[in-house]
Amino acid sequence: MNEEEAKQIRAIQDSLLDASRSYFVEAYQEALMCTAQSVVTFFQLLRKTDLAAWDSTQLNDEAYVVFSGIEQFTSLNLGYTTTGEATGSDLDWSRPLSLASLQEQFTSKYDEFLAETDFVKRCRLLLDLFKLQIVFAGFTFEG
Repeated sequence: MNEEEAKQIRAIQDSLLDASRSYFVEAYQEALMCTAQSVVTFFQLLRKTDLAAWDSTQLNDEAYVVFSGIEQFTSLNLGYTTTGEATGSDLDWSRPLSLASLQEQFTSKYDEFLAETDFVKRCRLLLDLFKLQIVFAGFTFEG
């Protein structure tokens, strides 16, 4: 990760943290920061390379990163449900899954996440983005 990518992650984390203060206790804020870092880092990887070009080692390494973030994701999900404004996912699971469709859906949802200004809606989008990462990990992992 280069300095510009690290700045992007920090800027997104800072904006989420500021907005989360009236919704989340510290433990949920920590989960928010970790999940945001995972999502932004994954987006940065997608922007640099096409998933179809990754070899099995790269795919497995990224799957391990995703799997290691599941505890933080579940904590964030719990915090999200306590906001009183939580909604269900709007991910389209009816589409056939492939690396290309996952990449397309992730990129589209990420653009929505960046444009959203309402904290609770942003949090929903962040959770959906991590769900797509989980699907990616399950789809590509060769354990």
